Amino acid sequence: MSGTTTPPSPPRATEPILTQQGIIAIMLLLIGAATVGGVFYKGDSATINTIAGVVIGATIGGVSGFYFGSSKGSQAKDATIAGGKP
Repeated sequence: MSGTTTPPSPPRATEPILTQQGIIAIMLLLIGAATVGGVFYKGDSATINTIAGVVIGATIGGVSGFYFGSSKGSQAKDATIAGGKP
């Protein structure tokens, strides 16, 4: 079978970053970076530490846990059950 070639495999589909989840993730990173920057700028006090802990804990932990944790896994599971790709 000389002269035959195998067709190239199709390119892998990648998930675009500018989806709703990607934009939320970027916003969370910016909020976290601004909080850390504010703590370094203003110095170290008990009030600033408390505010930084609340912002980082509630905003980044809660929202990113929701969007990238259980909901993302549930969507992948639903797609798998339906016969599609996650």
